[in-house]
Amino acid sequence: MNKKAFTLVELIVVITILAILWTIWFTTYTGYTSEARDSSRLADLSNIKKAIDLYEINNSKLPEITSSFDVYFWANLLFSQWTFWSDTVPTLKWLINEVPKDPVTWDAYSYSLSQDKTEYETGWFLENEKLSYSPISKANAWTTIAQSVLRWNYNWQFIKIISWDNVLAFASPSITTNNQGVNSLQDISNQNLFVYDGFYNLPANFVNSRYSVVWSTTNRFLNTDSIEIYNWTLVDLNQDVNQLRFIENLQNAYRDTDLSGKFIISKLLSKDLNSSETLKDAKIMLNTLVSDKISIK
Repeated sequence: MNKKAFTLVELIVVITILAILWTIWFTTYTGYTSEARDSSRLADLSNIKKAIDLYEINNSKLPEITSSFDVYFWANLLFSQWTFWSDTVPTLKWLINEVPKDPVTWDAYSYSLSQDKTEYETGWFLENEKLSYSPISKANAWTTIAQSVLRWNYNWQFIKIISWDNVLAFASPSITTNNQGVNSLQDISNQNLFVYDGFYNLPANFVNSRYSVVWSTTNRFLNTDSIEIYNWTLVDLNQDVNQLRFIENLQNAYRDTDLSGKFIISKLLSKDLNSSETLKDAKIMLNTLVSDKISIK
């Protein structure tokens, strides 16, 4: 009785087919699991934001950050950044039960609080955005390029400090990336260490975070020589000429940057400084985002 065996060519064909099928399965499985993790991250950030907003309603203030990385413009503290961690959660009592953590590394999410404690940001990343054409370097399908995602009540254009009757305003209210050795807003701007919603970077969490992102030096989110957009009194800011100057300085900060195509920034850049409508819009914006002492009449 003759026994028929597989030839070498047949074995190679079978192995190749199995390898292709395994690759298809692994890619599909990886996509599904990364999407599930991203859904978990979005849900966590949403829950954090809801808890913070409810806390502010109940307490007329935002949750404190006890350990922080502080960002300055010269001697002016702009915002503090760390994590939505165990020192923050107890202050929220029944609003959130436990510390939300990344589903892969169990790192806490970034949390940033403005100097006057009236504005905040939370942020992290989504890994699935470029997964289909990025190298998968680990079994958990983490890619070294991530899309940042932020949940905030920052006004997206500037951050302010009001000291007595003096107003200081600086372009770019954003948490920073994972280089926490830089805490000067000028240096952060020069090195593009900002995090913006929808860009491929990673919000800073803490130095020992397992994730890392190689920053692209081709990005330019802010014109460094235009960071300070206002440094006068509220009385001065009630003058039409200074209100238009505020808008002009803000335009100069973002013109020809990578953010100029963003909806809010593009609307800002499209404003005609010689238009009465622009002056009206400036009054409303300043009254809403800077101080309700700004007259909109």
